[in-house]
Amino acid sequence: MEHYKHAYLIIAHNDFDILEKTLKLLDDVRNDFYIHIDKKVQNFSFDKFKTLTKFSNIYFIERVDARWGDFSLVKIELKLLEASVPRNYYYYHLLSGVDMPLKSNAEIHSFFDNFQGLEFVHFASDDAAIEKKEWINYYYPMRLLGANNNMYSRLLGKIAKLFLRAQRVTRFRRMENRNLTLAYGSQWFSITHNLAKYVLTQKKWITKHFRFTNCSDELFMQTLILNSTFFDSLYLNKRDGNYLGCMRFIDWTRGNPYTFQMDDFDSLINSPYLFARKFSSAKDSQIITALYEYVNCKKKAANDDVLFIDKSVPK
Repeated sequence: MEHYKHAYLIIAHNDFDILEKTLKLLDDVRNDFYIHIDKKVQNFSFDKFKTLTKFSNIYFIERVDARWGDFSLVKIELKLLEASVPRNYYYYHLLSGVDMPLKSNAEIHSFFDNFQGLEFVHFASDDAAIEKKEWINYYYPMRLLGANNNMYSRLLGKIAKLFLRAQRVTRFRRMENRNLTLAYGSQWFSITHNLAKYVLTQKKWITKHFRFTNCSDELFMQTLILNSTFFDSLYLNKRDGNYLGCMRFIDWTRGNPYTFQMDDFDSLINSPYLFARKFSSAKDSQIITALYEYVNCKKKAANDDVLFIDKSVPK
């Protein structure tokens, strides 16, 4: 049987109105959702979200305490792949909970049908990767411990900084990463089943090299691909920072990254990208509503819910 279905892997921790709209827009017999809700989130309405889709299956995975720049984000990505790969999807799309689609399901599926077998992963420039070499040269074992704003955590944070400084002064280098050819880029991707399977076979390798690495979620996938035959299957195999490589509209010139607002509506809908990040209900809810209505209108016009397609996927 030909498996045409796509898996959306979503990492969410706030602004769940955006997540709700994204699920409704991408609801289709050809899509399933695998969702991680940050363990720190309280009172999330799992029962409500399980009823939002008419055609897609929704699976919530085991919750992890997610921390920016920490290996916990890599753990979440691996857990999402472990949950979805056994069902043998056509493509696996990693999104954040504050991303939104810019195209209808029909357009997204048509795009990946036209470029089937190619991998959509963003690679920053070689110069940018070289600048990040420090992230894998040193151990960053206490990033998580400095996250809470209390006396104990602040003390641990100071110890972590002293430990990092000592590594720099002594010119220490992690033995396992000394000969590692590093690549760097955005963590958000759209990859084939073959690459998704390969990533899971390399779980021990990923843990060994990136467990104590700074911002490992922006390094492990690119480095793994660069050091494998999958680099030849990239949609854009030039390491030049072009976000068309992952088909995400992400603007780092106006923010870290920039949060889209209503003034950006035309540039969003007229762009070639399939998805955009990021949005915020607190900063500008109007653009979220406008984009939802625009994509939803295209969805209805395209009759995206293809009910005649065989919905069976190995469970």
